[in-house]
Formats: sequence, C-alpha cells, structure tokens
Amino acid sequence: MSALNSGIARDAAAAEAYQPVFDSLSDLEKELGERGRALSAGEWRPGAPELEPVIEHLAEQVASARRAVGVLQQSQRAERRQLAHDMRVSLGAIAGWAHVLRLEQGGSGNVARAADVLERNVRALAMLVESLQS
Repeated sequence: MSALNSGIARDAAAAEAYQPVFDSLSDLEKELGERGRALSAGEWRPGAPELEPVIEHLAEQVASARRAVGVLQQSQRAERRQLAHDMRVSLGAIAGWAHVLRLEQGGSGNVARAADVLERNVRALAMLVESLQS
C-alpha cells in the first residue's frame, strides 16, 4: 500500500503545483467574459490596437496551461505504469506462495481452500492491473 499512498501524495503535490495554472485559467475565463461583454456592448472594436497585448497574453496563458496539462498527464501515466509494475511484483509473490501451499498441503482442506482463495484473488487483481494500464 505504500505505492498507493505515495501515488496519492504525488497527485496532491501535482495538484498543488498546478494550482496557479488552474487559477490562471479561471482568471482567463473571467477576463474573456469581460472582454466579450465589452465587445458586444460596442466599447471595443475587433482588431483594435488595445486588444493586441490582451490577445497575446491570453494566448501565452493558454499555451502555458496546455503544457502544464500535458506534463500532468504524462506524470499520471508514469505513476500508473509504476503502480501496475509494483502490483504485478506483489501478485507474483502471492501466486508463487499459493502454489507452494498447494504443493505442501499434505491433505489439509483448509490449506487447499486458502490456496484457492489466494489464486482466485491474484487473477482478479491481475485483471485490475491490466485495466489500470489500458
């Protein structure tokens, strides 16, 4: 579970790191709304020189937000790959020991049932790992 906890901590850190970008997008949305209202009220003309710096600034903010989202998505994909790898390693160990239990059971019904439960859950978790990666 430490991989899961560290993944959650990384997600929280990533969300905190990108909060300024999300705030900028919110500010951008407000600014665009204000500009649109002013434009529809006839206060500004399309292509007016005073709009050029605003347009450049907004374009830079949008480009920055797109880059930040791309980095965040790449980070999340990497974390999912690492989590899937960590889970596969643990599942392999569990499956191996379930096999050892089955071989060493010596006629005990409880040990056979325990091995069955372990193997069934390993298969279920393996399917979850596969779906995590797709």
